[in-house]
Amino acid sequence: MIVKTVGRSQENNIVINDGKVSRTHLQMVQDDNGNVSIIDLGSTNGTYVNGIRITGETHLKASDEVRIGNTILPWQGYFPPQQASIPVDPITPSPTPKPNRNLKWVFIVGGALLVLLIAGGVLLSVNNNLDNKKKEEQERIEKEKQNEEIIKAKTEDYTNLNKKKEQAEQEKNAAEAAQAKAEQESVAAKAATAKAEQDRVAAKAAQAKAEQESVAAKAAQAKAEQESVAAKAAKATAEQEKNAAVAKAEQAKKEAEQAKKDAEEKAKAAENSKDAAVKKAAADAKKEAEKKATAAEQARKDAEAKAKTLENAKKNAEAKADAAEKAQKAAETKAKAAEQAKKDAEAKAKAAEQAKKDAEKALDLTKDFYEQLNKANRKNKLAAVCKALDISERGNEEAQYERIEKEFYKAKDNATRDDIIKKVKKAI
Repeated sequence: MIVKTVGRSQENNIVINDGKVSRTHLQMVQDDNGNVSIIDLGSTNGTYVNGIRITGETHLKASDEVRIGNTILPWQGYFPPQQASIPVDPITPSPTPKPNRNLKWVFIVGGALLVLLIAGGVLLSVNNNLDNKKKEEQERIEKEKQNEEIIKAKTEDYTNLNKKKEQAEQEKNAAEAAQAKAEQESVAAKAATAKAEQDRVAAKAAQAKAEQESVAAKAAQAKAEQESVAAKAAKATAEQEKNAAVAKAEQAKKEAEQAKKDAEEKAKAAENSKDAAVKKAAADAKKEAEKKATAAEQARKDAEAKAKTLENAKKNAEAKADAAEKAQKAAETKAKAAEQAKKDAEAKAKAAEQAKKDAEKALDLTKDFYEQLNKANRKNKLAAVCKALDISERGNEEAQYERIEKEFYKAKDNATRDDIIKKVKKAI
């Protein structure tokens, strides 16, 4: 009887590298008559014969298919074909005839010779049988070795096939995950590009507004300068008119005083004179002088009033000039602020334009990175890529894939991302 166990553990007679196979999954037994039966040893995922899950001991036919996990067991090759034992034919000596007395010595000698011949034949037969048994045993051992090698080769083939299936599944899952992640990154990059475009448009609008405000501020500044010049001119005109009015009033006063003085002298002279005509002329001159004095006084008062008016006009002109000066300074300040706002808007527009270009470049680099990474995965070059990026090569391909991804997303600028892609291409 031959007993073999099957499972993932190295302690089993037959080791199956399948994640859905238990450590000690089942037991297979071949009895002395060559019949094979299997017993599930309480595995997690069960044992299936021809697609039906078994319970307890199940006898197998040569055509039965046994599956555990994702593996089809080539169980027919796990046991050598049953050898039938070759019995040794017993040699029965021929009965010795009873000799006659006369031929006693002849029969004794003949019997002795016959016994010797029979003994030699028996020994020869036994020796041949032993040789045959030894040869058959050697052939059986050799065949068992061959069967074990066949079983081992088939097991390795099935194991490699399962490994390839698992690897293909992992690659498929990794590719799908990478595709999903790349799509997410693409959506994020497109959103960043759209935002950069919005920022660029807003910056352009701000730049245009700042330009308008700058033009308006310069116009206000020019207007303030014109008003300041006009106010200064009005101030100068009022000053001139005031001075002229004061001078004219002063002149009229002097003339009136002189006329009064002359009239008084004439009046005195007329008083000493007895001529009536002279007296009359002096009286008339005095009246005329008084009129002139009154007119001069009125002119003086008018000049003073006009001087006050002109003084007020001067003050108003000064106030207007001050206001114009202040307006000019405010316009200059506003113009400077508008100019600075224009420069800021231009800088912001340039930054937004650069941000848009960076976002588009990042999107292209992300697509290129995943193309190269999946290419490295298909060519089993992930370990070489890890080495090129100076990161750990430990673990399986999935772990290496994730570490390479993390290294790419650690990059803070497109130049670093481009450098990583170049290293990946060189490693492939």
